Amino acid sequence: MAGNDPTSASDGPLGVAILGFWHVHADGYAQEAAEHPGTRLVAAWDPDPERGREGAARLGVPYEPELAAVLARDDVDGVSVTTATSEHPEVIAAALDAGVHVFTEKLLAGTEQEAADLLKRAAAQGAALVVSLPGSPSRPRSPPRGSSTRARWGA
Repeated sequence: MAGNDPTSASDGPLGVAILGFWHVHADGYAQEAAEHPGTRLVAAWDPDPERGREGAARLGVPYEPELAAVLARDDVDGVSVTTATSEHPEVIAAALDAGVHVFTEKLLAGTEQEAADLLKRAAAQGAALVVSLPGSPSRPRSPPRGSSTRARWGA
C-alpha cells in the first residue's frame, strides 16, 4: 500500500483499485476516481475473470486475476468494492487486513456481526471504511406503517 492517511496528498493522488464489476455503479465510481484530482485509477479485479477483464478494458487499467495481488500493489491506497453483496465481507476484510482504505456500495455486510468485524478491522489498521448511501435523504424518514418504534427510524 502506498500510504495509510486518506487525507494526505503529499505523495500525490491516491491510487484506487476497482474490486468487482457486478454492481450497476461500478463503472460510475471508477470514472469518478479517474476524474477526481486527488485520486487515480490503477487496477481492477473481479472474481469472474471475463467480467473483470472486460471491466478493466473499459476503464483502461490493468486487470489483476488475484485479489491478494491487487491489495499488495504499492500503488493501491484504497479500493472501491462493487462485488455482489454476498461477497462484501470477504473482499472488504481482505482489503482492510492489507491496510487499504475501502469505499463500498451498500450493504456493508449481511449480518450485524460481519459488519462489526469489518469495523474492528478498519480501526485496527487505521483504514477508512465508507459505505455509499446515495439515496439517503437530508431529513429523517417516517417509519414504515405498522412500526411501533418511531425513534429507530429517526422520526
